[in-house]
Amino acid sequence: MRKQIPTLLAVTLSMTFAMPSVYAADLEVWEDAGGKTRGIEAATRDFEKQCNCTVTVKGVDSVHQLEEVEKLAADGGKQPDVFIIVNDSLGRAVENNIIAPINFMNADQEKYLPSVINGFKLNNSIYAAPRSYESLIVYYNKDLLPYPLETLADYEKLGDKLKSDSKYGLIGKIDQFYFGYGFLAAHGGYVFGTDASGNFNPNDVGLNNSGAVDGINELAGYVKN
Repeated sequence: MRKQIPTLLAVTLSMTFAMPSVYAADLEVWEDAGGKTRGIEAATRDFEKQCNCTVTVKGVDSVHQLEEVEKLAADGGKQPDVFIIVNDSLGRAVENNIIAPINFMNADQEKYLPSVINGFKLNNSIYAAPRSYESLIVYYNKDLLPYPLETLADYEKLGDKLKSDSKYGLIGKIDQFYFGYGFLAAHGGYVFGTDASGNFNPNDVGLNNSGAVDGINELAGYVKN
């Protein structure tokens, strides 16, 4: 049965364990660059006290961390014990034997949204602990709209009223799939379905079903009008 994900689309960043050094006494953790290491300083100190170890935190651009770890693995260099991975790189990291399943997440997964956990689940194993979750929201101008509207058609009507003042009912980068996917999903479209075990089924693509077509037509009609 296909599962509905109640977000337009999400990108999840997670902390994952590198394969060779899960049980190291002294740990190296990669956080995002740009001063973001400060955000985990308190947790790092608490962890050191609790586990009687030393944790070194290094700031590395999160977008390129997996690539850097792969280079270290290929060259026989020392890899970080914990680093950040974006969920759409999971298959690559597992296939290349870069990361290991995180067993404690089997119990801790109840603390997170199912859609977040599913982004790091492969063959019933969970390979990461979610660090951050990116979703999409709609901002609205309360001077023009006291409350958000219910349907895209309502925003189209609002746009008709506002266009004489060079204002718009709803704008966004909806020509890009990342931002427009929610309109397909709202009608029952989806990227991949799931099998009986809840794993994504690459043979079940829902981008051409009736719901996806309805969503595309509604979106195209809004843009055209």
